[in-house]
Amino acid sequence: MHLHLSLPAQLVDHPAFADGPFARSEPAATELVVESPTTEPPAEGDDDDDNSSTTGAVVQIGIFLLIPLGMYFLLIRPQRRRAREQQALQRSIAVGDEVLLTSGVYGFISAMESDSDVIWVEVDDDVQLRVTRAAISGKVNVSSSASSQETTEAGTVGDGTGPEDE
Repeated sequence: MHLHLSLPAQLVDHPAFADGPFARSEPAATELVVESPTTEPPAEGDDDDDNSSTTGAVVQIGIFLLIPLGMYFLLIRPQRRRAREQQALQRSIAVGDEVLLTSGVYGFISAMESDSDVIWVEVDDDVQLRVTRAAISGKVNVSSSASSQETTEAGTVGDGTGPEDE
């Protein structure tokens, strides 16, 4: 194999090229020939390099296919499940339910407009908020709040409010 390099005429006469590897042997030469060692073709039993590169390519393609699959199962699918649960909760609310709004306000549903998604939430006596159905974050578990009220009414031992201290 031969590699032909051509230099402009002004560089061929330049002193930097006079003694270096590009030194001309003939005064009018502007083309240099550099020979590179020839490579021998691989023997018939040396197909391991081709197999390993093919295997590497298959592994890379497999990884690129697993990334979207992993994103689906780790990100998209759980988010869709949470959205379905939230929509089911918002559809299941009824008048009288105690709810938590996304703003952190607790209240009881006092009325629901049938033709829209507007809900009236009573937060205190004669204080009602008009909110959209999407503003409801969740239902408040009535049984846990009732048991916490019973605990508060009973009091704890030694604080002066329990039945033992009366």
